[in-house]
Amino acid sequence: LDDMSSFFSAASALLTGKSGPLPEYTIGERDNWFEGRTIWSLHSAIRKEDGMPCSMLIFDSQQSSHSNSKKSLLPLARNALRRLRTTRHPDVIRLLNSAETPSGVFIAVEHIRPLGKILAEMSNHGASGSNEWVGWGLSKVTNALRFMHSDMHVSHGNVRIDSIFLAPSGEWRLGGLELVSDPSSSNDLIGSSDATSLLYTMGGMVPDAIRNAPPEVKQAGWSVLKELEIHAFDSYAFGRMIIEAYNGTLAPSSSNANAIPAQGRVPAPLFALMKRMLLPNAKSRLKIETFEEAGNKVPGGFFAENRLVKVANGLDGFILSSEEDRAQILKTIKQSSQSFPPEFLQHKVLPVLVNAMTLHASRLLPLIVQLGQPLNDEDWKRAVAPTIFQTFQSADRSIRMALLDNLTMFIQKLDSKQISERIWPQLLSGFIDTSAVIREATVRAIVPLSDKLSERILNNDLLRQLARTQVDSEAQIRTNTTILLGNLAPKLSLSTRKKVLIPAFIRVLKDTFVPARIAGIMAFMATAESFDGVESANQILPSICPCLLDSDQGVREQAKSALDLFLKKIEEAATRM
Repeated sequence: LDDMSSFFSAASALLTGKSGPLPEYTIGERDNWFEGRTIWSLHSAIRKEDGMPCSMLIFDSQQSSHSNSKKSLLPLARNALRRLRTTRHPDVIRLLNSAETPSGVFIAVEHIRPLGKILAEMSNHGASGSNEWVGWGLSKVTNALRFMHSDMHVSHGNVRIDSIFLAPSGEWRLGGLELVSDPSSSNDLIGSSDATSLLYTMGGMVPDAIRNAPPEVKQAGWSVLKELEIHAFDSYAFGRMIIEAYNGTLAPSSSNANAIPAQGRVPAPLFALMKRMLLPNAKSRLKIETFEEAGNKVPGGFFAENRLVKVANGLDGFILSSEEDRAQILKTIKQSSQSFPPEFLQHKVLPVLVNAMTLHASRLLPLIVQLGQPLNDEDWKRAVAPTIFQTFQSADRSIRMALLDNLTMFIQKLDSKQISERIWPQLLSGFIDTSAVIREATVRAIVPLSDKLSERILNNDLLRQLARTQVDSEAQIRTNTTILLGNLAPKLSLSTRKKVLIPAFIRVLKDTFVPARIAGIMAFMATAESFDGVESANQILPSICPCLLDSDQGVREQAKSALDLFLKKIEEAATRM
């Protein structure tokens, strides 16, 4: 334990010091769960230039690990870095930066979390990854392995749960490239600085290597793999990994070569193919490429029918897709968003939709706002707020309507300064828009906005705009303006209430639209506490009395209620004289 503590301190100093191998990064905490499961220590890290969270894989040969001297494992760490530099694939962990020293290897990668740790946490809480989520993850690993076999012509050699990591989006990433080997290469000397086929000489030196070793390795050693097809080891190890991803950790591979683990939660179509990966005869073992083709078969493939796979694949080419395909993807997201992993929505779906706003903003905006709701304030400001601010500058009426209709879904995420400076100036044009629908929606939007508008805007700028909408050509807008003024009264200064509300409500009592007159009387009653006895006797009652004989019964009834209320106020004022 003391050795590990001193290692952490030394590694931290090395990475953050000016003379360290990667001074551009700040080292964070070590993942203790991951320690000892591979040749690496996994640390959180921060890239200094932009504050981006990332991860750091550290190998230090001066430290002891298990029964092996770590110095003898240095070729594995160097091979992993070499392969990571040359394997550019979206389903392999993304390299950011790296450095080598005589005794160590330091690799900065995208922010990752060990899959095994996530599965263990789920199990400890009595949960498990949904079949759909696991299936999506396996499709990513399958794709990466197929690429290595078919395009790179190499074997991974270290396929297992501890070689898989989760990116911020929740996507599974293939790592553990220490044993990636080319069987056609003759350069497999352990001491060589550029060995390219270490699987056949050092395969048994990675921690717990024998657990997932196929029968031929147990019988004849690791060198036998060089005589077999590239997929032989990876297919067997991947078959065991599938079982563990669905059902939990397996015991070490059985001495009974024909033993197949129980199906458990593994979907039947996938299990049938997985059994062919575990065949004891390496030459008969199912290829990863064949497994992927079966999964992607349309219709019916276990990958092709997976909603997460379909959405993720659709998002990868979203902008270039046809209108019909985009509509189908959006429909699936709307219908299934509640069951999708939150990190998938935040880091995979949202960025794509935001980037595609120029295509169909009015359709995408409500979905972006919906998906952004569960985010904490910091993530929301980073992922969604810039889009909201930019979209408010649009002159497109369909976009403006989408913003106004969905205002209540995001307004609480913004502070008063942002609303007063970034939203309010863009909202002003809505009060005088030639479209009555926009004008009405703008008036309605003020209610949820009002709590965060500055005092100056409330008592001056806003009231000037409402003076226009109260005499709007559309009766519904005039009515809604009166209702709004009544709701705003408690937020206005007392002097403003006396100066503005009485004339505004008196004016609307003469409106030809019945609901407008009713709204005016009700607004007077709702704000009665703002007016004294003199104002009630000299201004308010004289304006209400004609409504007692209004042609509409509803107006007459409201006028009678108002008359009783203000007469009582006048009587109380008289008793105090």
